[in-house]
Formats: sequence, C-alpha cells, structure tokens
Amino acid sequence: MGSLIVFVGLILMAVGIIGVIRPMKRLYVPTRGRAVLAVILGLVILSAGAVRDREANQMARHSAQAVGTSGTSAPSDLVLISSREYESASAGFHYVEGQVKNVADTPFRDVMAVVTWTDNEGNAVRSDTAVIHFNPILPGQTSAFKTVSRSDPAMSGYSVAFKTRSGDILEVADQRTR
Repeated sequence: MGSLIVFVGLILMAVGIIGVIRPMKRLYVPTRGRAVLAVILGLVILSAGAVRDREANQMARHSAQAVGTSGTSAPSDLVLISSREYESASAGFHYVEGQVKNVADTPFRDVMAVVTWTDNEGNAVRSDTAVIHFNPILPGQTSAFKTVSRSDPAMSGYSVAFKTRSGDILEVADQRTR
C-alpha cells in the first residue's frame, strides 16, 4: 500500500513541476498556484507512503525478533498461543486467526494484532491490523484475534506482533506448537 501512495505522490509532483516550469500561455496565476500546490501535495503524499513502508518494515523486523525467538531477556507482555492462516473460498482474501494470552500483571487496552506478510526473501509485502476480541485483556486472560488481508501473489509467509492503538509494541513470547 505504501508503494502505491509513493507512486501517487510522484505523479502529483511531476504534474505540478510541469505546470510550474512550462506553463501554457492561456494559464493564469491561479493555475500556477495550483501547480505549486500539486508539488507540495505530492511531497506530502510521497512522505506518507515512505513512512507507511518504513513502519511496515519495522514491525516485520520487530515481529521476526519477538515472535519465534527464545531466550530473550525482556519479559513478555503476551504469549502467542496459536495462529493459522487460510485463504477465502473466493481467493480474494487471506485470514490469520489465533489466540493470545496476557501474562503481564496489568491489563492492556486497545491491543491490536499486527500481521505482516512477507515474500520469499523475507521482505514485507503488506501489513494489516485488527483489535483483539477482548478489550481490555486482563492479566491471565486469553483472547482471540483475526486479521483480513487482500491476497497478493507475493505473499509467502507471515509474522504476528501486537501493539496498542497508541503504538506501543508489546513483547510477545511465541508458544505455538508446530
């Protein structure tokens, strides 16, 4: 999704630059102002796409480190008990559903499951989020989660991480049976 946003930003910038550098004779000052606005809007959209790509890659790196590693020194907030991936009957969507348990001494509000889909080389393809079923999730409580993603032929694997709606990444211990 971030790549599409970057592409739209580049197109807007190109249109705006052409309007500023090579104005047509019948264009007036307000049109030149629109061209400058298109350049500025293009830069904003370009930045938003780059930020979204960077966040997806950071979340993929974090979930690769946090989920599936053992012996980490940081205490876990949550335990990933199970997850499974499947494709819809119409082959347009991929689902990841599972269960997560709060092993901390405090409840967590607005916990979101973050599923990052990767290609064969481990690069992030897309990232989708969904709020887990129980809000708040209390100490010792187990909650289900389910994310939905549009299918993409590049998707070959996934990782699961958890964060709060405010963006705090929660430490996760992977206790899925394989």
